[in-house]
Amino acid sequence: MFYVYKSIQKGEEIMNENKEFKPYIPADKITPEFTVTSIIMGVILAVIFGAANAYLGLRVGMTVSASIPAAVISMGVIRKIMKKNSILESNMVQTIGSAGESLAAGAIFTMPALFLWAEEGLCEMPGIVEITLIALCGGVLGVLFMVPLRNALIVKEHATLLYPEGTACADVLLAGEEGGANAATVFSGMGIAAILMAAGMHCVGCPSSAMESLEEACMVHGMDADQVLKRINDYLANKDK
Repeated sequence: MFYVYKSIQKGEEIMNENKEFKPYIPADKITPEFTVTSIIMGVILAVIFGAANAYLGLRVGMTVSASIPAAVISMGVIRKIMKKNSILESNMVQTIGSAGESLAAGAIFTMPALFLWAEEGLCEMPGIVEITLIALCGGVLGVLFMVPLRNALIVKEHATLLYPEGTACADVLLAGEEGGANAATVFSGMGIAAILMAAGMHCVGCPSSAMESLEEACMVHGMDADQVLKRINDYLANKDK
């Protein structure tokens, strides 16, 4: 999420190793960003991905990032359905959506301790008010810490720290902005991801599997790589018709 803002936000020029960074959106260009549409869509995605991550984290002990899915959904809704052309607006949607997912992830890994302490009689059982206040404090602290960390980890370390997930998220938004074949590639990727998920490869998008080839992933999950590849090729062939 940090790198997305670094890559496309307006009005920012960064010097790194005598190389000037030019933002995708020039400082003198006025583009919708913090709008009612972006806020409403972002909040909806934050609730959906936050609830999904909370359930997943409590069940299996791990969560998944919502940055890229939120970016794809926002790009599809804003550009394809609402016929609006604002990459900053799409970026705001994915930022709010991924923030809700991150907040839920932080809560589910700390809240169970309170319930365990309550079972042992060390404290009272937390209610909805206590849980809400703790999550709210965590979100506010995250925003406050981001202010100095942004300058230290993004502005001063541009092109040094890569932020793979943020870079991929920015590339998704840029592909949607350019349209044409690039946007089609993004939506084709969603279909391929659905095929892999349906085949039982539920680790799609997991950072630990990011560098695996399809053959290696199929070997780990005990699948026939040729059959999975055939499904993907059939999907792409039918899509082009």
